Amino acid sequence: MEYGYWDEAVAKIVYEYDPQWARSYFGPELNETMGISAVYVLDGDNRSVLSVELGEFVERNPMRLFDGRVDAMIAQARDVPIDGPPVVARSILSDGTTYHLVAALRMTDYGERDGEEYDIGTDHVMLFTEALDAARIAFLSKHFRLPNLRVSDTPPSFWQAGYRLPGKTPAGEFLIWSPDLPGTTMLPYLGLGLVAVFLAMAWAASSHLNRSKEVAQSLDEARYQAERASVNKTDFLRQISHEVRTPIGAMRGFAEVMQQQVFGPLGHPKYKSYAADIVAASDHVLGLVNDLLDLERIEAGAVKVEFERFDLSQAISETVHLFEQAAQDKSISLEVDLAHRVSTLNSDPRLIRQILINLVGNALKFTPEGGRITCRTRQEDAGDLIIEVEDNGCGMAPHQIPLVMQPFGQIGAAGDGRVKGSGLGLPITKRLAGLLGGRFDLESAVGQGTTASLRLPLPPEKTTRPPAQYRMGKPLRS
Repeated sequence: MEYGYWDEAVAKIVYEYDPQWARSYFGPELNETMGISAVYVLDGDNRSVLSVELGEFVERNPMRLFDGRVDAMIAQARDVPIDGPPVVARSILSDGTTYHLVAALRMTDYGERDGEEYDIGTDHVMLFTEALDAARIAFLSKHFRLPNLRVSDTPPSFWQAGYRLPGKTPAGEFLIWSPDLPGTTMLPYLGLGLVAVFLAMAWAASSHLNRSKEVAQSLDEARYQAERASVNKTDFLRQISHEVRTPIGAMRGFAEVMQQQVFGPLGHPKYKSYAADIVAASDHVLGLVNDLLDLERIEAGAVKVEFERFDLSQAISETVHLFEQAAQDKSISLEVDLAHRVSTLNSDPRLIRQILINLVGNALKFTPEGGRITCRTRQEDAGDLIIEVEDNGCGMAPHQIPLVMQPFGQIGAAGDGRVKGSGLGLPITKRLAGLLGGRFDLESAVGQGTTASLRLPLPPEKTTRPPAQYRMGKPLRS
């Protein structure tokens, strides 16, 4: 409803298609932050204007995906008054292999007539789809209290509840679950009460059961409220992230235009400096929003860990390359020292790269000009792989380490605003290390620097590759 009723979306997609704007707001963000599998926009002739699947732009018309069953939804979305608010059409459809939650909405703009605002419906229809996979079914089962929710090829039994899915796929055609039937927990005790000889024992058992039921209901309600609070917090953060990203992205774009003086000189050199400050501040705010969403997704258990064999040496070199220019600006020597036994690693390359970016970026912030940062790997005799990022920056006292491991925990230069940061990089790194089955540690001393260590229990492949050395800022010595 929010995206289809968004005046900027109508302007950038319906009236004058802006591919760059579409990539910014209909690309990875919808897939990563909201779990949307695909989004499509069809014009009045049902031709595809925009097709994004799993965050990637593709050439596909959704009219062919669901064997024509989406036609009725599109017609239903258009069948609303031209000057009235749009109505969402919803269904569960199959593409032949997977069921999808599908929603269609007529894209609607705003107008003004006699001083009052009214709606202007367009002929374009927006469709969102979300795969009804195992993860989504588990989410629905947990958060909507539908125990044992699953897809089945047989109708529900008399003790089950169910919903007939449209179409037919190899997985089945019924969505069924096992509802909690009232009184089932009391039946065994009721049977004991019926055969009890003494009324006093029956009364005591009944009193005990009533009390247990009250306690269980209280615990159930408390758990339900806690789960709802967690869901509400996640939804709130998603909404806030969208509300923040939109104006900040616009301000950043305008500031870049002024900074580059696209339409001519600004009139005073300070204006260009001010525009650069706006761009830097916008990047900082957007980075903070991304860190908040990353932390929330980790705590909500929404981060998927996918293990695969990848080149660890290449991942480290690519990460170091990202910070070359920033290191040169501060005359910092950026070095890589890889153990000759370390070549490939069986882990999640995306999470490993995120950890490396957090650690190298953190070291760069707290290392003074002319300092040194070293990324190294080593393998212990027990088989554990150690990835270290060492710097000779300001460091910290041992008693301050637990503080920086907590969300928003900052000390020294970071805490007083001299170093920009959200205080979320190290807590996120610690949680990601746990997801990978490893451990994250810090060693530091005031004035001597900090060593961040990621310990992974999975042994890497052994190879005869010689040690890889990389240094930026100073030439290698023989």
